[in-house]
Order: sequence, then C-alpha cells, then structure tokens
Amino acid sequence: MDTSFVKVILVTRSYNDLDCRLPLLREFSSRWGLPVSVLVIPTISSSGYRVTHPFLSQMKIPCVYAIDLLRMKWVRYVCFWTSRLVEQSPVPVLSYRVWTWLWRKIYDRLSNSSSISSGVLHLTSDALLIIDDIITTPSRSFIVPLLANNYFRKLFCLSHGQNTYLNLWHDKPRSPQLVAERGPTITIYTPSDNDSRIFESNYKGVRAVTIGNTRFDRDWILNYQEKLLGPEKKLLPYRGTKIGFMMSKMEYGLNPAGVFELINKLASRENTKIVLKPHTRGMSLRRYTNLINGKAIIADDVSSSEIINWSDIIIFTGSSIVFEAMIKRKRVLFLAALQKYQTIFDELPTTAVFKAGDDLDAAISIIEHGAYDYGAIDEFLASHTHNHISDGRVCAVFAERVISVLAN
Repeated sequence: MDTSFVKVILVTRSYNDLDCRLPLLREFSSRWGLPVSVLVIPTISSSGYRVTHPFLSQMKIPCVYAIDLLRMKWVRYVCFWTSRLVEQSPVPVLSYRVWTWLWRKIYDRLSNSSSISSGVLHLTSDALLIIDDIITTPSRSFIVPLLANNYFRKLFCLSHGQNTYLNLWHDKPRSPQLVAERGPTITIYTPSDNDSRIFESNYKGVRAVTIGNTRFDRDWILNYQEKLLGPEKKLLPYRGTKIGFMMSKMEYGLNPAGVFELINKLASRENTKIVLKPHTRGMSLRRYTNLINGKAIIADDVSSSEIINWSDIIIFTGSSIVFEAMIKRKRVLFLAALQKYQTIFDELPTTAVFKAGDDLDAAISIIEHGAYDYGAIDEFLASHTHNHISDGRVCAVFAERVISVLAN
C-alpha cells in the first residue's frame, strides 16, 4: 500500500496520553515515514495547555493546541494566561476551586466556537487519528463527538493506560455513553485481556481487541527512550543498595499509614538508599511529608526512567510503570501486603511478592542476594504486557494492523 499520502495525528488530552503513545508515534514516523503530529484538545476540566512532553521536540513532532485555532487572538491570550496563572498555579485554592468555576464558563463558550470546529476538521482531514477511550464518554470534550461522528475520519481508539487491578472500582458497571452515530460497535484496542474484559463488561456497543501495551514496547524501552532522555542525571551514585519505590495513588487500595511505615523501615535500613516517585497523574506527597523519614528522597522532579535506571530494586504497589523495570531486568518486589485489591501482580514469583506476615528485611535480602527468576518475569511480561508478541515489539505489530486496515 502507498502510505505516502497518509498523515497521523494523536488526539490527546493529558501528559500521560503522550507518555503512552510516543513509542507508537515513533513507529509510524521512523519505520513508515509518515508525517506525525499531536492535537491537544480541551476537556470539561482541562484547557490542554498543561500538556507538553520533552520528547516531542527531539522527535520533531509538532504539537497543536485546539484552542489556538480560535480566530480571535485576544480570546486565545485569555485562555492561555488563565491556564498559566490559575490552572497551573501552585496555590491549591486557585488550581482547583477557582479554576473549576472559571473554566466551566470559558469551556461553555469554546464548545460553541465554529472556528475551533472548522479548524479541527480541516487539520484532521485525510488523517489517521489515534485517540484514547475518551471516545466512550464524549461529554468530556466537545471535540470528541466532532471527530467520532465524522465517517471520513480514520479513527483508531486505544485504551488509556493499563488496568493492573482485578477488582478495583472500574469493575462496577457504568452508564454507557457511546457515540451511537459511529455505528453499532466501537472498537477499542487494549493493552491486556484484563482491560478488554473491563471495557466489554462496562460499556455496551464496545468491541475490545487486545494488542499489548504500546507504552512498554520492548524496542522503545531498550533502544530509543534512553537516547531521548539524554545525559542529565539528577540522582547521585550510591554504593549500597538502591531502591526505587514507584508509588500508586493512595485511593488505589492503600492505607497511607502502612505505606509510610514500610518506607521508613527501608529508609532506616543500613547501606540502603530509597527514592520515592509519586504517581505520574497528579499525585503529591505534600500532605504526607510529616510521615516520611527524612532519609527517604522524594523525587517528584525525576523521571521514572532515571529512577529505574539508578535503582537495584524496584518496589511497587500496583503501578504499571514496573513493566519498564522488568524489561530492563531490574529486580522487582510487589508489596501485596499493602494492597487490599487483587491485581495481576499476584501472579509474580513468590520471591517477588511481599505478603502480610513476611519479614521486610528478609524479603529485600532475598531480592538483593538470592537467585532471581527472570524467566518467570519474561513470561509475565509476555502475558500481561506484550500480548505474547515474541520480541515485545507491540508498536510494530499494531502499526502493521492499522496500515492493513487502511489498505482494505
């Protein structure tokens, strides 16, 4: 198939969208030679102006903000500076309460903007569009129905992130909010069978297809991400045992007191340094600082990849970022004792799971000095992350699927 006329646009609404999709954009750009760009859309809670990523410029991928398609410059300036001064304010009362009230009024006006609508349709004409599962709740952004209801758009929907929990709140049925005009079914490509199960049980009119996790494409993690990260290092070398704690949000089945009690034990351990990485999507440890041993390093301004590279051991309570650590052959320890929900990580080898009643120091010592079953970890990745694709090149397989669909 001649793909020279095809352009690829990622429709995104958050930083995490970019984190998950950059490997796929690189695949379309470098292997297939397609022009790739990013369209950032506003939602009922976000202007989109916070969305950026240091890799975009390095990959030479242009980024367009839908609000910048407004014809009236003064309105664009108002939106931009309102976001900069209020939405992105370090003062909680501004960034939450004032922003929620103010943005609702601005958003209602934007949703009636013909210049944004026409600009988006013009920008996306003859494009292959990648969008996430916001398509199942089109009320969250006025741009979603605009794209989803237009049959001329080649639209491919990938689920946002990966659910590693088996019985979290997402297993409770939701009220379906689908774009019926798109047809009797909407196809959503998911990273795992667990995600496919959740989507098909929660939404009517959804067909879920498991493709593997594009964010943790093995080729991207091992061969490209490191080059883009560059030489800057924020964490200092340490001769002892280096532990990175990749944190989940506390509302994901955790008891804060138990979490910080364990952190403090590790921080007090001899010849050990622990670095805490708050969850990427808006987690702050500000309210917990009085509970954290001063020897623990809070590294909210350090990339997850750098922490993983620095660490000897990665401990976690459910975050999918641990897949990157597994791909990089880091020894991992799942803190099942702190997690009240069932997760896919309960299937890990026993030495990689810390259960209630276990001795923490003994568990860490086994991970430090004992044999480690990397074969079992590879099987786990194949099953839950790479959809049994032998070389873990999820992006390549999905891109080929997309191209074949376009050819028919």
